[in-house]
Amino acid sequence: MALAHYQFETLHPFGDGNGRLGRLIAILQTMRARELRWAALNVAPYFERRRSEYQDQLLGLTVTGDWNVWIRFFADGVEAQAREGLGAIRELLRIREELVTQVRASGRKGSAVEIAELLIGYPVIDVKTAAMLTGVTFTAANTTVGNLVDDGLLRETSGKQRNRLFVCDRVLTVLLRSE
Repeated sequence: MALAHYQFETLHPFGDGNGRLGRLIAILQTMRARELRWAALNVAPYFERRRSEYQDQLLGLTVTGDWNVWIRFFADGVEAQAREGLGAIRELLRIREELVTQVRASGRKGSAVEIAELLIGYPVIDVKTAAMLTGVTFTAANTTVGNLVDDGLLRETSGKQRNRLFVCDRVLTVLLRSE
């Protein structure tokens, strides 16, 4: 990953976005090599937080040709982000259990439980998507989503009468913190 990333950054094929695209390519490369099954690793935050050091490391390799320093820096970033990602995944799984427990404690079952389980993958959801994912009618999903709003699991964010969007703040907070 470190080698390919450096080479891509050295080519600098685009006027803007090379760093973001290069970091995305690194993750896709690991998926293609079957090192990752899902794009659950995001190295970008590590390098963004250390932008100056990241750029110095790239330049340092160009000047010195010492791959070891660059590979160590890159590997440190991958390790740090993997650990951070694992922590976020564990927190999301804990939140999912809490959401399901809260729904069941309120006496709800069926599609309400299903939606609560799905919220870690769909922290922002609309009624149409909830209906599709749970296999219930739009009307039934609309009622269930309304119940989840009443129970404090979801919050309506669009302010519209139609095509409303609902957010699970507890999940979204974890996901945004990971970026």
